[in-house]
Amino acid sequence: AHSFDGIWIERGALAGALLEGGYNVLLCDSDAVWTADVLARLPTLFHYGGAPVDAIASAGTFPKAAAAALGGHTAVMGFILLMATDSMRALYPLVQERALVIGDDQVAFNLVLAGGKVDFSTVHLPAAFSEKAGSATLVRTAGHEPTEMRSGNPTVDVRVLILNGRLVVRNCTGMREPEQLASSLVAHCLSEKSGGAKSEQLQIVGLWNCPVGWLSELRERLTQGEGRGGVAEGVVQRSTFRPTPALPLNGTLVF
Repeated sequence: AHSFDGIWIERGALAGALLEGGYNVLLCDSDAVWTADVLARLPTLFHYGGAPVDAIASAGTFPKAAAAALGGHTAVMGFILLMATDSMRALYPLVQERALVIGDDQVAFNLVLAGGKVDFSTVHLPAAFSEKAGSATLVRTAGHEPTEMRSGNPTVDVRVLILNGRLVVRNCTGMREPEQLASSLVAHCLSEKSGGAKSEQLQIVGLWNCPVGWLSELRERLTQGEGRGGVAEGVVQRSTFRPTPALPLNGTLVF
């Protein structure tokens, strides 16, 4: 397997620790270019619809089984803000547990969401977002049982806001610049969506620093440390961890 395949493990562990510490966590792929002030715009969505939002994510279609259940789109881990709400802090260990079995954190996150009682609707974002980029899908999924509560209630209810493809652009084909980028927050369409393509691009610009044997050592460490299976062999990831500042609940950056 390509050594890129295991990056989600480190990313997931760090995200889980920060969430548990009360920090919001923004995960952003190294090829996701910010075209606007993301940190200034996202806080307007933290309490969208009069209730806390547990995650704000860009839109994808993978895995397709989950997309069908979540209103046609899935949450992409290449650009997602995980909020340190009680609901997300309870749900995220379920995602990590599933990811260790199937070897892909995006698949795990969306399958866990789709495994609950799902309700979704198209919503309109505040006036600060342009008309073309101002719609999103609000997914409400209920009935998840946290690991420590497997015997019964209370269950976890989660609200995820999935932004549309004009706000976080994931397909540059036919794009009319600068018109479309002017209404976007992020352009995440500048490299192929495969681990090999991303790592090759990072190597070219001198930003690939994973040592030889890193993935096998990581698998061994996790297997010994947690007493459960490692990452499935041969799984190709589409995402990469990029160290970004944690976003505390009060909006102050911590580096």
